[in-house]
Amino acid sequence: MKIISNRLKFSCFIFFLLLIHSISFCQKVNIENEIIARVQNTPITKKEFIERFEFSPHAQTETAFDTSTMKKEFLYTLIAEKLLAQNALKEKLDKTEEFEYLMQYLQNIYLRDALYKKEIKDKVVITDSSFSVGKNKMLKTLKIKFIFSVDENEIKDIYSSLQKGAQFDSILSLRPENLEQLNYAEVSFGNLAPEIEEQIFDLLPGEFTKPVKLKEGWYICKVYDVTLKSELTSKDISKIKKIIEERAENKLYEEFYNKFFKGVVVNVDRQLFDKLIKHILEFINNNQKYFSEQKNNKLRFAEVEFNQIQKFFSEEELNLPFIKFDISPVTLKTFLKYSGYTGIEFDSPEKSKIQKRLNAYISNFIRNELYSREAKKRGYDKLPEVSEELQMWRDYYLSRAMMKSIFKNQNVSDKEAEEFYLKMNRTINYPDSVNIAEITSISLDTIENIFDELKTGSTFEELQKKYRSEKFTGLKPINELGEIGKIAADMKIGDIYGPIKTQEGYSIIKILDKKEGQRKRIENFEEAKDDIKNIIQTKKMYQELDKVTAKLAIENGVEINESALKSIKVSNINMLVFRRFGFGGQLIAVPYAPIYSSWFKVYQQLRKELTF
Repeated sequence: MKIISNRLKFSCFIFFLLLIHSISFCQKVNIENEIIARVQNTPITKKEFIERFEFSPHAQTETAFDTSTMKKEFLYTLIAEKLLAQNALKEKLDKTEEFEYLMQYLQNIYLRDALYKKEIKDKVVITDSSFSVGKNKMLKTLKIKFIFSVDENEIKDIYSSLQKGAQFDSILSLRPENLEQLNYAEVSFGNLAPEIEEQIFDLLPGEFTKPVKLKEGWYICKVYDVTLKSELTSKDISKIKKIIEERAENKLYEEFYNKFFKGVVVNVDRQLFDKLIKHILEFINNNQKYFSEQKNNKLRFAEVEFNQIQKFFSEEELNLPFIKFDISPVTLKTFLKYSGYTGIEFDSPEKSKIQKRLNAYISNFIRNELYSREAKKRGYDKLPEVSEELQMWRDYYLSRAMMKSIFKNQNVSDKEAEEFYLKMNRTINYPDSVNIAEITSISLDTIENIFDELKTGSTFEELQKKYRSEKFTGLKPINELGEIGKIAADMKIGDIYGPIKTQEGYSIIKILDKKEGQRKRIENFEEAKDDIKNIIQTKKMYQELDKVTAKLAIENGVEINESALKSIKVSNINMLVFRRFGFGGQLIAVPYAPIYSSWFKVYQQLRKELTF
């Protein structure tokens, strides 16, 4: 009876713990899903707000960071994004060719990631035995040297000599790899290939491994000294788990890759490939000055360049199958659009090197396309984590398309410009001017490296030289610098910001100088006509955008939960976060949303007018 009673108490205790955990989990989920704003039927949750806010860079410096104001302005920005995206759907801006290509490109990235998660990431298991082995290895630090050869027969002969008593150091001293090993290499668990680790961590000082084959060649390693730790720290334990997980993941990936691509053959249209090489070479030769200005010894092709390449082909050629999948072959046009989004860098204008680089790029494209198609076949496009992420990007790009549509519709006639000129008593208020230093790259890996180096003390100027990307605007009005100008308007001298997506790739900028817009008297209208038109057009653009957004807010209804917004805690650390995807590739974790809150005052005024 006593045993039953104790078991019952224990069961009740476990049930109580599970109940507490369940309540805690539900509370966390509810807090994350708490709605801070609603645009028609579209909610903005705390989770979405925090992720978008925390994972986006902000132009303000730390000393000028007003959390309360920034939270409100950022929420207004997200609301505007939802409103403009909904209106873009009504105007069928999602049906444009460019938008459809872009969303297909993004969907493929997320589909590949979902396939990787299901087939590889979710199948990673850390067994007790592998963890125990890892702990034993982590206790040791070895001092080693190695002998290397690409020749299997040579390494076998060396091993045979060592077994017969030949001195390891004597043989090593006569070999080229000795120059890399003037000092012993200190290694611990995770520093060596698993194939070498399997042998070397069981050795005593003075012992050596059998020949071990890796991709690059054969190794024989000798242990000179072994140092033991008395105990492992929590950091060591975390590192062991990470190493085991990564190795298990790599093994599962290799198994999946070999099985998935076994017997797969996909051909490329040779005639179109040769013609593409020809036009790339022609473009390089005809734009040598343009490429020399990039100052990074790379021939960078991104959206702008591939749009130009596309013009060399007829519409019929563009719609021909370029990559010949059995079902739904990829046209040349689709391939060029995709290449514009990802970008390609060629190291040399030599035909053979461009062919080699393009071949490698196409092989990777084919692999990625097969992954995406497999994921879609399995219905992974319907997964909530995929559809929610894509909806976020969809809203962002639709809102940008809506903004561009509004901007393009603003025209300024000569008569309107002259009336403005006379009304202003022949005086013009010029916008602020900025001098910007810029680093540009099509590679997010490079951008990430630059930010890492900035954090560790490298100067912007040093990194411009290192990455051969010394671009300067000179003092120019902010309204002439597009997206970069809008961001620079809120920055101070010395501020660094990025990345900004441009047609050339991604840019990081630093404000070198900033001059307040001058008020000048202009005696001759014709001299200033273009400047006046530019000033009026920019002003009309923002006025119209504010009106449209405010009107949409009235029509669709906007609700803001002020108390929920106030309760959100956000960091004032200017942080940039990248998301890495399964099977390769990365994006900025969330779409960059430049602050756009001026519409809200117009909206408030409209509401007041409607109440009377």
